Amino acid sequence: MTFEPTELTPEDVDKAIDYLKNHEIKRRECLKCGKTFCPSYSLDMCDECYFLPLPKKDVEKFYRGFFE
Repeated sequence: MTFEPTELTPEDVDKAIDYLKNHEIKRRECLKCGKTFCPSYSLDMCDECYFLPLPKKDVEKFYRGFFE
């Protein structure tokens, strides 16, 4: 599994800020562990449970892609 770094433009950031200003952030309960979370990658599981089956190196590489 390969991950490409995410590239954000100033317009992407502006759109995200506008969205957050104008919409309520909905929280859900993880179907696997039960803790409350804001949906991102999965609508049914928190990030921790969503990435749990993946090898640790792949998860680290994925998250590192946001900062490179």
